[in-house]
Amino acid sequence: MNEMEALLQGMQKKKMGTLFGSCEAELQELMRQIDIMLEHKKSEWEAHTETLNTLLQLRDQELSTARTREERLNQEIRSLRKQLAEQEESNRSKTMEYESQLARFQEELSRLKKTYEKVQRRHHRLEMKSSSEDDRTEVTRLTRRLEEFRQKSLDWEKQRLLYQQQVAALEAQRRTLAEQTEKYQEESQNRKHMLEQTSLAGRSELQHLSGRLLRANDSLGAKEEELESLKLQLESSTSGRERAERELEQARQAIKVLQEEKAELRATIQAHTDFLEGSKAQKDELHREVLRVSDQLRDRENSIRSLEERLKQTRLSDGHTQMEVLRSQLSISRLNEQRLQEEVTHLEDHVQSLTLQGQQLTQELKVMSESRHLMEEEHKKCWTEIKRLKSQLTQAELSYSSVLDGMKKEVSHLTQELHQKDIGMASSSCNAKEWERKVQAERERAEREAAEHKVSLAALRSLQEENRNLTEMLEKQEPDVRLVRRQDTSTAVVNLWHSETSLLARGLSLCSLRQSK
Repeated sequence: MNEMEALLQGMQKKKMGTLFGSCEAELQELMRQIDIMLEHKKSEWEAHTETLNTLLQLRDQELSTARTREERLNQEIRSLRKQLAEQEESNRSKTMEYESQLARFQEELSRLKKTYEKVQRRHHRLEMKSSSEDDRTEVTRLTRRLEEFRQKSLDWEKQRLLYQQQVAALEAQRRTLAEQTEKYQEESQNRKHMLEQTSLAGRSELQHLSGRLLRANDSLGAKEEELESLKLQLESSTSGRERAERELEQARQAIKVLQEEKAELRATIQAHTDFLEGSKAQKDELHREVLRVSDQLRDRENSIRSLEERLKQTRLSDGHTQMEVLRSQLSISRLNEQRLQEEVTHLEDHVQSLTLQGQQLTQELKVMSESRHLMEEEHKKCWTEIKRLKSQLTQAELSYSSVLDGMKKEVSHLTQELHQKDIGMASSSCNAKEWERKVQAERERAEREAAEHKVSLAALRSLQEENRNLTEMLEKQEPDVRLVRRQDTSTAVVNLWHSETSLLARGLSLCSLRQSK
């Protein structure tokens, strides 16, 4: 029985070993494919990360150069603003100086009017007096000087108009320069904002990509750990498979032995069944024989009793000898009966042992069929598990490929955005260069206008000196009788000069107001 149990266990182990061997072969192939795929994907990820790092380094360098360029442009803008403020301050100071000069001119005009009125009153007082030749010459000289002053006033009017045009042109240039500086400042701010946005976007994208790379590295580490565990399981399964193969070989040999023993058992069972059938017939015959012998024994006992009674009755010597013979026959028949009973009991025990062996064999066959059924179910479970693992592997490959395609699309989109940003930065640098040229031209123009302002200021100072000289000369002149003839002309000249100076003052005040606005 122990040998039968060992053989059955060996058969079960053999079947499980075959199942595990097939499963392990498929798992080993799957693990090899997974190793190849992981190595390939790892190399692709490493190359991709290296390219991304190089691209990010290049973008950082370009951003740093753009920032330095922007800083330089901001410095130039600040210097231009400073120059513009200085120019506006100088224009304000010039306008204030012009206003002060106009105030002085007005004072001089008022003094001239007063002196002229004094001269006119003196002329009225001396109207009735006789005039000398010196007075006539002085009047003629004065009239000549008035004509010269009139001519100079006309020249001054022309210069005033010219200065007014120059001031208007300077105001227009200042406005255009201010608008250009504002536009350039707005563009620089927009470019700075755009650079900040691009830098922030690049940093966020870098952080996102670094996070994704870290997650990918973590997933690769987890997969490598799973791979190591699967390798360990594979090694253990290979060792178990080798052990199972050895057990399978032993089980095959045991199966051969079992098949031989099965054939022998079948033969013995057939012999036992034949023997049982024969023993049953023998048992029936023996039973009939026992019944017959028991009947004979009863008959003999009855005969013995009858003989004993007759012996008792007769008590003859010859009866004593016959009694001994009968007793010997009776003992022999009893011995035969005991022997037959022992054979019957032995046959019954043998039949019971054979029936027990048949029941045990049927139970063992049932156990073997149940174990075979369990092994078939286990095989089906293994196949379903293998199919599930294959489906999971295909799904994982599909998801990994989809994720990889998505990341490739994101990287291509990022490269396109970076290319567009490079184009925008190049265009902004070109615009910055153009603005630099414009600002340089405006600076040169402002310098030329400042020089023209200096020239005009010098001309105004010279005019002021001439006016002062004229006033001094008029104050020094003596009243003349013939001055009455030139009264109308001198008043007209003075009024014209007064109107011209007032117009010049209004133009300068308008210029100062425009500059202040």
